[in-house]
Amino acid sequence: MNGYEAKRYHYSEGAVDDLGFGRMDESSADVWVAEIGTGDAAVTVVVKAQTTFAGKDLAGVEWSGEMTVDVTDVNAPITIEAPEGVEPPGMPEDVPLMEGAENVQSVMGINTFEVEATLDEVMAFYDDEMAANGWSLDDDSVPGMRTYTKDARSAMLMAEETEAGASVTIMISEN
Repeated sequence: MNGYEAKRYHYSEGAVDDLGFGRMDESSADVWVAEIGTGDAAVTVVVKAQTTFAGKDLAGVEWSGEMTVDVTDVNAPITIEAPEGVEPPGMPEDVPLMEGAENVQSVMGINTFEVEATLDEVMAFYDDEMAANGWSLDDDSVPGMRTYTKDARSAMLMAEETEAGASVTIMISEN
């Protein structure tokens, strides 16, 4: 299957009640599993899975679906790119990331990371770099916090010292 010698496993189930959204009257799946590599480096990999399901929701309306997953290039490098017009996750180009940042996470305009730096070093870095990128400092009245603005955007910086340096959160929002 998909270029690999594989074993096929089949699953079939009748009614399954109380799914929280209704019941499943029938479901089945076929899964192909291949052993790739040799000796201690061998791994077992699902190279294809097909499933179908049907049932009724809580109101008695029938529903059904199917899904197929194909794995064709095990361990081949991949590139995931955002669709055209969609910004990739992370901070905007005009908000710098401190050198040495680790555990960087970005979700819906909230960016967090850890860095080996003191709280004063973090604040000084962002005061300098945000200004260099066209941001204006609006508020620095609370230790460990800053608010910057640029055009119709705001950036709130919050940092706290940790045993290993500093934990930093930067929230970017549209005004």
